[in-house]
Amino acid sequence: MSKEAGVVKAFIEKIHVKEDTTEALNEQAIFAALDDGESDNLAIKVLIILGGILATLFFLVFLFLTGIYEHRIGMLVLGLIMVGVSTLVNRQYNKVIVGTISVSSYLIGFVFIGISLIELDKSEDFVSLTVFLLAVLSLLVTPGYLLSFVAVLMVNGSLLTLLMNEYREHYILVLIPLQAWLLALWYYNEAGILTARNLLSRIYYPVRTGMVFALVMTLIFIGKRGLLPFSHAYYWLTSISIFGTIFYVLHNLFETLDVRSLKRKWSIYAVVICVLLPTIYAPAISSSFLLILLAFHVNHKTGAAVGIVGLIYFISQYYYDLEFTLLTKSVVLFTSGVLFLLFFYFLNKKIDWK
Repeated sequence: MSKEAGVVKAFIEKIHVKEDTTEALNEQAIFAALDDGESDNLAIKVLIILGGILATLFFLVFLFLTGIYEHRIGMLVLGLIMVGVSTLVNRQYNKVIVGTISVSSYLIGFVFIGISLIELDKSEDFVSLTVFLLAVLSLLVTPGYLLSFVAVLMVNGSLLTLLMNEYREHYILVLIPLQAWLLALWYYNEAGILTARNLLSRIYYPVRTGMVFALVMTLIFIGKRGLLPFSHAYYWLTSISIFGTIFYVLHNLFETLDVRSLKRKWSIYAVVICVLLPTIYAPAISSSFLLILLAFHVNHKTGAAVGIVGLIYFISQYYYDLEFTLLTKSVVLFTSGVLFLLFFYFLNKKIDWK
């Protein structure tokens, strides 16, 4: 028996001892749900998605060897059918093997739709909007974890493709704060969404994880210098929005941790300001920091892990792109490390954890 199952069993036994209830608990259903959750963890889901991608590649090679690319309308119809069937199958069956097949069919369907529309001389904007609408529709139809997660990534990918066309790249600086705010709202309204017993409650978890990965996916465009055609001098506009969101999250953290001392609050604010100011032209770093704070506040381990990996990557990339001497880079990196250690000290030593 796992640790979680042991905790649940002990809790049920306490209820039986302390509560004189006439209604019996359905213990078998509880443990069955627990076992199902354990067997359907994130690692398995990631492996399923990777397996789906590999299966998609091999199947695409086979189909193109048969010459299907010569039939544009047929390929478009086949793509629509595959997306629709995979969505409906995933809605009816929630099994690992079915998830693998549905993800593969879903991805192949979108590949067929995109290629056929391009071959029919449709604009890139039209293709991106079509993928966006189909991904949103499938997200609203299926409650399955895997397909919902992939649909969120498809929505974000189509938005990025749309923004990278026709000189609209600067709107990415607006998209990042919007994604951060939506993620914060999604996190902080978790209880209300899950208790609503509606569509949002059924897709809450995959959408949450998908939004985390989508945010990091977008941050790559501003985390790596040269991917966007305009100067990084405009990045401070995005950073200001992210800074405001970080302080809002800190304010909520103080309430959660019952921090009432103004001196302690302002000390933490001062350390955070010192940490954030050097990143004003690197919003990818501050956004990763925001993601870590959000995930820490709501105890989302996946979000915290992705945020930490993103923070390490974007700091390393920013350090590499600096047009300074090696000595200056070392001083900057050393100072940043000291500031992060001070922030860690305030969180773990000064706050009265309750």
